[in-house]
Amino acid sequence: MKNVTTNPNATVQDKTFEILEATKTNWSVVKQPLYGVNPDNTLVQTESFGIFRNTDNKWLGTVKQRYEPMQNSSLVEMLVQATDMLELNVVNGGTLKNGSKVFYQIELPSEFIGNSDVKRYVTALNTHDGTGSIGFGSTNTVVICQNTFYKAFKDKAMDKVRHTTNSAQRVLMLVADIRNQINHDIQLMETFKRMADIKATDAMVDGMVKKLFNVDGEVSTRTAGLVDKFMDSVQTEFKLEGASAWGLFNAVTRYTNHKVAPVEADKKTEYLMNGKGLTLSNLAYNELEKLVEANTAELVYINA
Repeated sequence: MKNVTTNPNATVQDKTFEILEATKTNWSVVKQPLYGVNPDNTLVQTESFGIFRNTDNKWLGTVKQRYEPMQNSSLVEMLVQATDMLELNVVNGGTLKNGSKVFYQIELPSEFIGNSDVKRYVTALNTHDGTGSIGFGSTNTVVICQNTFYKAFKDKAMDKVRHTTNSAQRVLMLVADIRNQINHDIQLMETFKRMADIKATDAMVDGMVKKLFNVDGEVSTRTAGLVDKFMDSVQTEFKLEGASAWGLFNAVTRYTNHKVAPVEADKKTEYLMNGKGLTLSNLAYNELEKLVEANTAELVYINA
C-alpha cells in the first residue's frame, strides 16, 4: 500500500496521474481471446478471454466475452472528481494478487473509540480477474496498536456506474455511492462504540477461540500454538482497551495483523484485504455484532 500526496490546486488530470504513479497502478489492461488446440494441432478460439497488463503482458485473469474492464485511470479520474466535490482526498492505494485487483482509499475524519484514535477510509476495490465488479468497503486502523480491519459492503450501485456512458452522470452516481459508503462506515463506528461498552467475559473469549480456530476437544500442536498467539493478543488488548467486546475484537485484529500476517508490506495488505486475515477478522466482527444487537435489544426491552 502506497501513500498519496497530491497538490490540492492541481487539475483532475494531474491528480489522477499523481495517484496512479504513487500507487504503482499507472498501467492498463487489454482483453484478448484465448485459444485451444484441435487434435490436428490447429488453433480454435474459445469462449473465454484473458485479461493482460499492458506493461509486461502479465495474465491477470480469465473472463467471458461480455466482460468489459474498468481501467485504473478511468476509476481514479472518477474518484478524483467525486472526492473533489465531497471535499475529500484519495490518500492510499495499491494492488492485490499481483495486480488482478487494485484499490484506492479515501480518507475520512478519525474517531475516538475505547482508548484510541481510529483512522477511517472508504476503500474502492476494482478487479481485473473477473471475480467481481467495482465495490466499496471500510478500512480502519486503530492508532495505538496499528490494527487494520477491512470490511466490504455488498452494493450493486457501482455496476450502474460502470455501465453508464455519460461521464458527468457517472461522477454524480459515484458521489452518491461514496456518501452511501460513508453512512455504512458511520454505522460501523457506532457498532464499535457499543462494543466498547460491553464487558468481555471468559465465555466470550472461549467462544471466540472456538469460532476462529474451530476447536472442540483436543487440538494439534500447530493449532495450540496459534491459540496461544491469540490469547497473548487478548491479554495485550485488554490492557490497552480494557476487557470489553471492543478489546476482544482488537485482539483478533492484533492477531491477524501482527501475529500471523506476512512481514512484507504488500503481502500483508493482501492477507488483510483479500486473504485469511480478512476472513478471520470479519468472522469475529460478525459474531460481536450479533452480541451488540442482542445487548441493544435487551436495553430497549428493559427501558420499554
